[in-house]
Amino acid sequence: DEYYYLTVSKVDGEKVLRIIENPDKELVEVESRDTIWVMPHTDFEVKLGWATPPIKLDAKRVVALIHAVDSVKKVYRVFAVQLSLEKEGVVVEAVTPNYIMEPREPYEVYGDRPYVVFPCGLAKLSRNEILITYGAADYMVGVGTLDLEELLAELDKGRIY
Repeated sequence: DEYYYLTVSKVDGEKVLRIIENPDKELVEVESRDTIWVMPHTDFEVKLGWATPPIKLDAKRVVALIHAVDSVKKVYRVFAVQLSLEKEGVVVEAVTPNYIMEPREPYEVYGDRPYVVFPCGLAKLSRNEILITYGAADYMVGVGTLDLEELLAELDKGRIY
């Protein structure tokens, strides 16, 4: 169909590590298997996709930023999910009830791809402060910070029991 889905797959971890350790070697195909659907998009979205690397909370839980594209104007917005990494698969524990990023600044609204914020990079600056780099309308690179405690409080509002 015409939709994109948010999925997770298993890969050969040792093969991936060898590729990372030898980046100058030729391209190597990595086969994915046991793909599972993490969560569906809403009726007003046509696409969900992974954004930045996840934020590790503990050995089994992470927070991931997800980009969503609406079905009318094709605006890229971002929300967060808290995931539990279980033996059986990935469990969605919480979803922010509202988008946490959306195009507002002129450089996010106007550009080669209008109305896009697309987080790509993430670094933990301190226990609670996270640095995010993101594409702004495919024209500029934006940099922002995120307070982890505030994000977790928003996720608590969207807890799935």
